[in-house]
Amino acid sequence: MDKKRIDPITQKIIEAIGRHEEFLVLTHLNPDGDAVGSLLALGRVLAALGKSRHLLSPGEIPPECRFLVAAGEVSPSLPSVGMWDAVFVLDTPCSSRLPLSLSGQIPPCKELINIDHHAGNTIEGTLNWVDAKASSVGQMLYLLFEQAGYVVSPDVATPLYTAILTDTGSFRFPNTTSSALTAAAELVKGGADPAAIAGRVYASNSLRKYRLLAEALASLQMCCSGRGALMWVTGEMLRKSGASLLDTDGFENFPRKIEGVEVAILFKQKDDGHTVKVSLRSRTPLVDVSRVAGQFGGGGHRTAAGCIITGSKQFVQEKVLKAVAEELAPAGTARNSATAQTIPER
Repeated sequence: MDKKRIDPITQKIIEAIGRHEEFLVLTHLNPDGDAVGSLLALGRVLAALGKSRHLLSPGEIPPECRFLVAAGEVSPSLPSVGMWDAVFVLDTPCSSRLPLSLSGQIPPCKELINIDHHAGNTIEGTLNWVDAKASSVGQMLYLLFEQAGYVVSPDVATPLYTAILTDTGSFRFPNTTSSALTAAAELVKGGADPAAIAGRVYASNSLRKYRLLAEALASLQMCCSGRGALMWVTGEMLRKSGASLLDTDGFENFPRKIEGVEVAILFKQKDDGHTVKVSLRSRTPLVDVSRVAGQFGGGGHRTAAGCIITGSKQFVQEKVLKAVAEELAPAGTARNSATAQTIPER
């Protein structure tokens, strides 16, 4: 992403914003910091340009991002509009990840603008800007606004900085590039307060989250000949702690921090007892966890991906560990054992 050169697709998006008046802005179900920050930033820029815009809620906003959202800024329902001038779909790799209120269908529009950084994006827009090298959609929107000459006020800089901060794991993940850091620095110049944002995102956890974390850490296991580690969050843990799946944000980073671990797996069981959300993280792009998630209908990035699998704990764990072990195994060698070994008590 070279901000000195205006890419043709970027120019077309700028032109589309100029010629349309009514916009619908969407992002993916179970939103993260990038989804929420990008949704709000684009909506605020459109409003500053005098455009009519509607931000559709992608679901419950995670606790660490609620400070970004003004009262009434995001709506859970769609107004009666027969045909939107343009619909923006942000950070959403496929239609199944759209808000549940849309039932997988994008509302009728004259122009569909798809902006994403997932390599496997399958949304078919009128305009498609998919940049897998970008750290986040927040970084992409920063570039768009910079190239268009839009004024980035503090209320836009703050959600964009939050988007980049969270999707790079506080600038620790492999997607922390020089362009991502440059964008973050420019957003600080634009009014984003790094200390205040980090405090709201990372230092506002509830007691129930820590109670749930204590339960989850007790399930920590090594797998794949020591090259992987996993944790479980079960329905019983959720009930015991009083927490929800929203409180599991960041849990996958604990097994990832173990020395020698190349892939971390977090299994999150829903209340029904047989639906499991699987979050996968790898330390290096050489191990592509999106390929693992793709085997179960999911997707994501090479180093961060996820999927949903239906079945018992044992069934889901065995299936995922087998796929992870195959991904870890060097080409032409025997596959690593996927048998999990509980970390011994010390």
